[in-house]
Amino acid sequence: LAGQIWYFEADQLSRGWLLYMFSIIFLLLGVVYRWKWAMWTGFAIFFAAFGVQTFAVGLRWWISGRWPNSNMFEAVTTASWFGVLCAAFLEVAWLRKTAFRGLLPLGAAVTAMVALMTANFLPVYLNPNISNMMPVLHDVWLYIHTSVVVVGGGLVVMGAVTATLYVAYRLFGG
Repeated sequence: LAGQIWYFEADQLSRGWLLYMFSIIFLLLGVVYRWKWAMWTGFAIFFAAFGVQTFAVGLRWWISGRWPNSNMFEAVTTASWFGVLCAAFLEVAWLRKTAFRGLLPLGAAVTAMVALMTANFLPVYLNPNISNMMPVLHDVWLYIHTSVVVVGGGLVVMGAVTATLYVAYRLFGG
């Protein structure tokens, strides 16, 4: 109960969007100008923001006793978490020594920042209350389907941000 009270007093940790915003600034400097210090600072802030968001998703999971995917607030925050997880994995596993270094974390940071800003500034539309799962979601296949669709949406937004950065790079003489 104390964890739930703290979680709601901390606004569901949705102010983590500020950390993502700061990581975007440094990651953008690192990607555009290839400044190593900016890239490393951006990665440090990015992974700190991911840690805060992981803690928020995990705490919500622990409080509710189920995977957080039963309302739009949970779907938006969990989808952005999955997008950041995929970007972090791909960056660490494959892209850290390529010319694409920093692009996926930059796209994921933008996606997560927008998702957490939506969760923070639109509580009427994204109700943050922890409620019972809708009966229609008790079917295991529908639950899996919903999770995959939500994760796919986060990845599509992350890909759109990365593609927009590439198009802007090509348009402005890169």
